[in-house]
Amino acid sequence: MRINDSLADEEQFLHGYTFPQWVLALGDGCLKTRSFRQDTPADWMQIPQVFLVDHGGDPIESLATDIYDSFAENYKNPLYLANRAVVTPTNATVSEFNKYMLEQVPDPGKTYYSSDSLLQTTETVDSFEECYPTEFLNSLTFNGIPDHELTLKIHTPVMLLRNISLGLGLCNGTRVMITSLGNDIIKGTIMGGFGDTDEVIIPRIVLNVENPKWPFTLKRRQFPI
Repeated sequence: MRINDSLADEEQFLHGYTFPQWVLALGDGCLKTRSFRQDTPADWMQIPQVFLVDHGGDPIESLATDIYDSFAENYKNPLYLANRAVVTPTNATVSEFNKYMLEQVPDPGKTYYSSDSLLQTTETVDSFEECYPTEFLNSLTFNGIPDHELTLKIHTPVMLLRNISLGLGLCNGTRVMITSLGNDIIKGTIMGGFGDTDEVIIPRIVLNVENPKWPFTLKRRQFPI
């Protein structure tokens, strides 16, 4: 994809080319860079105005309105949701955007809390549990690991963070629309691709988390979404 039809003329991308083509040229290094002052490196890239969303004071709301137009009428439609996605550079923005979209769903929500503890090993020091209480463990967030607190609603899509059942299509990255919220399991239907519309069950699982910042391994039992 990156070597086919790669165009180096930036002006062509500013007049009539699609967003995917512009992103491809950006990744291939075909677009010119600029600097604000003569004594600074040319490490700034101009994004064509046609690809920008006018945030009007609230960027999250403006982005949601632009991507998920007519959301109130279509939030139960799997095809509508499967054809839309927002990619962000940080997990903090993901959480902020997800919270806003969840508030737009009129159905009641249910909150699930993880069970966090320290993995017991021969190197574990007894004082670790005193130094790192459960409340502290609950506050930790990691890339690719569900948060301690998950608030979900029926008819909302979630994405799996682990391979659960390859045969059923429950793989890392699979999107599922929630149809039922139990105490220990979540039911839903796979959105798009293999196994579309098949009802599946998502259980809580234990995830071991290691981070060089902390001298312990965290055990978090939570839904892998």
